[in-house]
Amino acid sequence: MKIRSRLLTKIAARTVVFMTRTLFRTLRMEIYTPFDLEIYTSKDRPENHISSVWHDQLLFSTFGVKSVNISALVSRHQDGEYLAESMRCLGFGTIRGSSSRGAVAALKEMVSTGSGGQRLVMTPDGPRGPHHELKNGVVYIASRSGMPIICVATVSAKHWLVKGSWTNLVIPKPFSRAVLVASELISIPPDLNKEEIEEYRQRIQLRMEQMETEAYAILHGERTRPSHMENDESSASSDVRQAA
Repeated sequence: MKIRSRLLTKIAARTVVFMTRTLFRTLRMEIYTPFDLEIYTSKDRPENHISSVWHDQLLFSTFGVKSVNISALVSRHQDGEYLAESMRCLGFGTIRGSSSRGAVAALKEMVSTGSGGQRLVMTPDGPRGPHHELKNGVVYIASRSGMPIICVATVSAKHWLVKGSWTNLVIPKPFSRAVLVASELISIPPDLNKEEIEEYRQRIQLRMEQMETEAYAILHGERTRPSHMENDESSASSDVRQAA
């Protein structure tokens, strides 16, 4: 049953946010980045960026890192209203649109927002999948806004997998361990044409896959930290916490 009432949507969203926050407070969350973690958490940091996160891992990036100055692209469909309301509860900005509804307006707003000091989060496998197949939207926006891309992957030792029509959603089990790995900031040249966008789309696709491989290696005890952090100790940052 779909909820059409605006009030009921707010109540449902706030309930879900409260329950998810409570769940994430029990996790042992390990965060590995080749940069200072304040790039996410400080309002005073000037860096703009786009966090590229697979849709099924979105909960970890949303609740596992207390980010500020973040806007997210959310579908204009009714189901997207629940997510948009949840994002607003968390203090995120929302930009409504998808590849099938409002795409052009949403892209223009995202480019404008990115140029004005905001940080963006995108799920690049698109509103209709396929699963973990990167679309060119994240590269296009990075090219037009001048914002670098950070590829983010998160895996967990124990979780539930909620099946969806085009993608799944990973929900960690209470008191489980989770590993988040972020790439370096990847600069995208300005004003790429169609062929160049496809070239960089393939590069970002590969980097996303590499981050997930690194995260699994740490989770399974095959590595103590990501390989791309080993040669730059001065800027690398790792954090083990119970997410707040």
